[in-house]
Amino acid sequence: MICTITIREIDPAQFDAFIDAWRPDPWPQRLQEIVVLRNDQDPGQIATLGFIEAEPEEIDGFYEHPSLLAAEDERLQRIAGTVDARVVMKGIFSVAQRLERPAR
Repeated sequence: MICTITIREIDPAQFDAFIDAWRPDPWPQRLQEIVVLRNDQDPGQIATLGFIEAEPEEIDGFYEHPSLLAAEDERLQRIAGTVDARVVMKGIFSVAQRLERPAR
């Protein structure tokens, strides 16, 4: 499992517009889940996490698929045309462990 993480700075008043522009369309087949986080102390700071069913050695090929590249380009253009978003940090991580609450 791979997790893509991007932290952006946006105008807090543009949060809903950002989410509408940012939402993947179409949803990539191997993308399992997305989590959007908003900093309570700085509501203009947004973290997006995407969980992709892939091994680390597959990730380069995943992002080179022509239809995914076209959809990603359209999504980034939607964001740029809707909100002023500055990328603070971006990375691709392997999920090393998943911890879940133990059964009681």
